[in-house]
Amino acid sequence: MGLGFLVWSGGGGFGVRSRRRLVGCSVVAPAEERSVRLALGKLKVEVLPEPLKFSSSWRTMVETLESMGLTGTRLSKLLRKRPALLELDPMETVIPFVRTVTTVLDYDTKGASILLCKRPSLMDYPEIAVAEVLSILLSLGIEERPLRFLLLRFPGIAEINPSQVRSSLRYLVKDAGFKINELWPLIRDSPWVMCYDVETECTPVIEFLEEIGVQNVKLIIQTEPRVWKRGTNLPNHCSVNFASRAHHGFLDFWMLKGAFDCLCDCFPRCLDVLYQSSSNQCTNFCCRLD
Repeated sequence: MGLGFLVWSGGGGFGVRSRRRLVGCSVVAPAEERSVRLALGKLKVEVLPEPLKFSSSWRTMVETLESMGLTGTRLSKLLRKRPALLELDPMETVIPFVRTVTTVLDYDTKGASILLCKRPSLMDYPEIAVAEVLSILLSLGIEERPLRFLLLRFPGIAEINPSQVRSSLRYLVKDAGFKINELWPLIRDSPWVMCYDVETECTPVIEFLEEIGVQNVKLIIQTEPRVWKRGTNLPNHCSVNFASRAHHGFLDFWMLKGAFDCLCDCFPRCLDVLYQSSSNQCTNFCCRLD
């Protein structure tokens, strides 16, 4: 509940009585709050955040959301995820994001509204950064239509730092052996490969694979790209797991020259499975090799 108080004018024979309620850092008239609730009610918003917070630009925000087709359940969902939505200036948040995705990827307003509902934080990300990430992906030869679908599935792609995207893609091509036209299938299925740090996650894994004799590093990454998140922990952890499961024949198998390369070719997920600390997982994997 807000804090209510009465203010009376002093002297002069005229008295004006006004009632105000404090909302956040601003003083808002209850009549204006009723107007906000009425406007949202007309848009069939089911549940309003409490306390209801809004700024002087709330009407513009409501009109913007309505023009995007955001009403009813979808608008309710957006308000649940972003209770302070009506405190924001649409000219600095919603409109720049919509302008970016409609310009770069030819989205319609409905598509842009779905993106915002799935990930409201997109409206806070710099417009130029979103455009740059999407332009980098388009430069790989990815067509707009599949990229639109990918963004709907993984909207967080638009929030990756552009320099991080460039660094990851450059590493995939120069060090992991990918060709430009091979990047799209990997990004489509595992877009998080663009988030890994080259120095602390990618490079240690590649060096470890090459050290143990794996020739087809690209196959490992294509099949199990999450192996990169193991980073510098992968060599030690895998060695411990191999040694602790020597009774399954893995230690002897490890010692055979070139044998691990064959294992990775046949079972590219082996590194991720053997990394796990669960004995059951590794035991089951060993049984499948018998």
